[in-house]
Amino acid sequence: MKFKIKILYMAFSFLTFSCNNLMSQKYEWYPTTCQINLYPMEIVAGQFVLPGQTIVRIPQGHCGPNGWGSTGPTELVGPEQKPLPASLQLLWFSYIENKFYQGNFPLPTEALAKIMKEDFTNANADGLYHIVVGCAPGGNVSVWIKAGQITTEVGFFKADAVDYDWKKFSGGLNTSREDYIATALHSALDSSEMKIASIPLGWKGKYDDDYRKKYSLSVTNNVEAQTSDALISYFDGSGEYRLAQPAANKWSVHQTIPKRILWHWKSKSGKELGTEINFDEAEIFDAFKKLNSEHPHAPLTLHTEIVSTTVYEVSLVLKNQFGAVALKKCEASTYEW
Repeated sequence: MKFKIKILYMAFSFLTFSCNNLMSQKYEWYPTTCQINLYPMEIVAGQFVLPGQTIVRIPQGHCGPNGWGSTGPTELVGPEQKPLPASLQLLWFSYIENKFYQGNFPLPTEALAKIMKEDFTNANADGLYHIVVGCAPGGNVSVWIKAGQITTEVGFFKADAVDYDWKKFSGGLNTSREDYIATALHSALDSSEMKIASIPLGWKGKYDDDYRKKYSLSVTNNVEAQTSDALISYFDGSGEYRLAQPAANKWSVHQTIPKRILWHWKSKSGKELGTEINFDEAEIFDAFKKLNSEHPHAPLTLHTEIVSTTVYEVSLVLKNQFGAVALKKCEASTYEW
């Protein structure tokens, strides 16, 4: 009995030591924010809470449509080296919905530490870390850790709609709430963008369902022998970087829908080339839905084919063992690197 108690005590002591060591470990990281085109958001108040209740502020105000998962305004106040955050507290306003949202969300500190120590080191990231907070319609909140070209989602949350003092938010301006919002949206969006953004079906469920749905997915090309590295970003804000052969011509790590791919490769004549592909959102989402709905368990392959080695014409197809969908609306170009 005493032996069992001793083992349990040793295990508890080890876990306590590990947790304390994790909380005391310091890293150089900076808070930043992002938002998606068409859906202006404004951070009213936000902060990361570190172990011991130390606070690191998140930049307030508009961050601009810098892209889901991208770095935006960065708060540089405070020490460079600091522990990883344990939670996120956030209050923001969604202009297109005319709603305030608020939430207090726990963060996976252990997962953050693992990514910094292993994933980014193995991928030759630049060592400068950002923890990115993104707000989307419907109260959706994503949190990523970003270093160089590598972005990994570490949390996804749902905030609650709340009431907030409008005069305090607007700075006491002598204008109605409706006029204030209309002016802000007019400065952020043109008329065609307003039409898209104003349709609720354009965003309802998009960021938690469509953007974050996982597939059994491989990404390949036909320049296996010459591929040197590859960069791929996804609609959920994540991004990967692969260096050297053969990993750069095929991989299947992240499983959401790709947004952009950049292959670096060498032609048979020795030219250093880059082939960049930007996917049409509606087309690629429809292709994934079509093939997945017909055969939901069949692995998918997104294949890039360099058809011509003179003008470097690019052909793209999403396929499984049962069928294929050609992607014709994407923007593809090849240039000397």
